[in-house]
Amino acid sequence: MVADRFRTRDLEFLAHKQENAGISFAEYNAHKHHRDISAGGSHYSLGANLRDDSVKTGEEKARYYFKAMSLKPGNRVIDYGCGSLRIGGHFIRFLESGGYYGLDVISGFYEMGVQLIGERLVCEKQPRLAVISDDSVADAERFEADHVFSAAVCVHVHPDETQAYFHNLERLAAKPGARLFFNAAVADEPIRFRYDSWAWPPSFYERALAKLDFVGASVGAEHEKEGHRVRYANLEFRRQARPSLRRTARTGLAGLGGVLGRLRLPRTG
Repeated sequence: MVADRFRTRDLEFLAHKQENAGISFAEYNAHKHHRDISAGGSHYSLGANLRDDSVKTGEEKARYYFKAMSLKPGNRVIDYGCGSLRIGGHFIRFLESGGYYGLDVISGFYEMGVQLIGERLVCEKQPRLAVISDDSVADAERFEADHVFSAAVCVHVHPDETQAYFHNLERLAAKPGARLFFNAAVADEPIRFRYDSWAWPPSFYERALAKLDFVGASVGAEHEKEGHRVRYANLEFRRQARPSLRRTARTGLAGLGGVLGRLRLPRTG
């Protein structure tokens, strides 16, 4: 039933992919949203015309990350899937010049973001902004970020592209002790609950980020999606500062496994 519901749009993507060799689902979706927004359409997190005024500045979510990271002005931060800098703009203002690196699948969104936060701030703080590619990820890896975050991205990553997504996150959190933060949808089994939204079991995230250590999670309220229980979770992983600590540190994700009803984690929302 679920597969049938998305079949027409899936076929449209496959047809587009045949005509545009190498295009990813992420690029296809991003270009579509960019066209819609450029034509005056609204979006829940991209561009200036947001559907929900309460999140227009991204201040609340930026504040969450600032606190979770114990962020200091001298830190270096990578924003993977920076969009129109709704959250990233707050990091750019707070961090010292050159301390922010934003990456996205197309340049159009962060170009919108530059207009929204102002050229003056960009000139003052010199953020690095780039389209996601092998070269840009390699450059961002050399940036040696203290913190990497990926907000409202993971849930929208197509199953065929999850390996590349998590591989890039592992690479970007390359500095010993670097911390990775991202939000995701968690369910007992893999499910697709919207055209561009997927939930995965906790073990999926553990395997995908096997080179990093799970640190903790805050878990939101339960939602019914396609007959499954789904919760949104903010997850934190960390690159080992000392390899000798790895065995003890990796025990943490067990608290997120199993049936969602048995989660023993802090709740948000």
